Amino acid sequence: YRRRPFKQDFFIVTFNSLKELNDEDKKVKETSVNFSEVAEEQLRDMDRELQNTRESLQTTIEELETTNEELQSTNEELMSANEELQSTNEELHSVNEELYTLNEEYQKKIEELTNANNDLNNLYLTTNIGIVFLDRQLCIRNFTPVTQEYFPLLNQDVGRPITHLAGSFPYPNLMEDLENVLKVLVPVKREIQFKDDQWCQLEVKPYQTIENQIDGAVLVLVDITEIRRYRRKQEELIEEVELSNKRMTLANEVGKVAWWEWNYDSKELIYHPDKAHWLGFKTDELKTVEDFVQLIHPDDYESAMNSMRNLLTGDSEAYDIHYRLRTKSGNYRYFHDQGFITQRSEKGSPKMITGAIVNLEETGRALEIP
Repeated sequence: YRRRPFKQDFFIVTFNSLKELNDEDKKVKETSVNFSEVAEEQLRDMDRELQNTRESLQTTIEELETTNEELQSTNEELMSANEELQSTNEELHSVNEELYTLNEEYQKKIEELTNANNDLNNLYLTTNIGIVFLDRQLCIRNFTPVTQEYFPLLNQDVGRPITHLAGSFPYPNLMEDLENVLKVLVPVKREIQFKDDQWCQLEVKPYQTIENQIDGAVLVLVDITEIRRYRRKQEELIEEVELSNKRMTLANEVGKVAWWEWNYDSKELIYHPDKAHWLGFKTDELKTVEDFVQLIHPDDYESAMNSMRNLLTGDSEAYDIHYRLRTKSGNYRYFHDQGFITQRSEKGSPKMITGAIVNLEETGRALEIP
């Protein structure tokens, strides 16, 4: 017989005695019939199992197809996520390059700030100007070392109110000026005298930030002792000059003397107005030396030129001559003219000649000239 699902055929071989052959044949037939029923029953069971297996396989296939679709969808999502990650990676790379560029710029800024800080620190240490920086509450923010010549400041005084030290400064209105400057934002300058005839200029100014905001005040202290001494000497010299001018004016009026000065390089001539007025001219009519030379009497011209020539060449120390000058009306008047080289160039050539001319007609001494 053949049993499913095997492909081979099976045979049943029986051995019986000849005597019992007839009886056994009957039994074989019955057995064969019984075996066929069992086989059919088994086949039915196997068909059912096969059907169940097919159904289970179909269900598994459907589940696998569903799973495959889910995996396909997941794969597509992963590919989309991968593309997004790739795009994000490119963006991050671009951001990283920008950050690298910014880092280089910040590094340069840091170097610039470091250099500026070093320059400022050296400026603090080397400047001869005392500077005190105050905040809005008038507390000390910073100061230059020179300030210690005016205030008894120490490094640990940073953060202290300036009011604690104002009493040691020889200017009682310091706090009042600070408050006014913060109120009206107008700088104030004072000249303050210390002991031993030492002077300083105090300037109170608003502390202005880069954003153009007022964030305190600044005290600037400059030693003006030498300036005050120079100013005093200048005032004394001015008094002396004024006194000399008065004396010169008196001499001009009494002695009829007029000074003159000739810049030999620029040919510029300046003189006392009387020199032109004695001749009946205005000062704007006689501006150069040549204008006066043309007024010299012909008989006196050569001797006057020789005297000036000898002065310029160094053959004589002074220009000293009596001559006659023609007035605007055409008459001649006697004068005594005298001059000296008062300034020379680096090479020693004449640069400035200064002299004085005497009106002999006015003094009555013209009659003494032969």
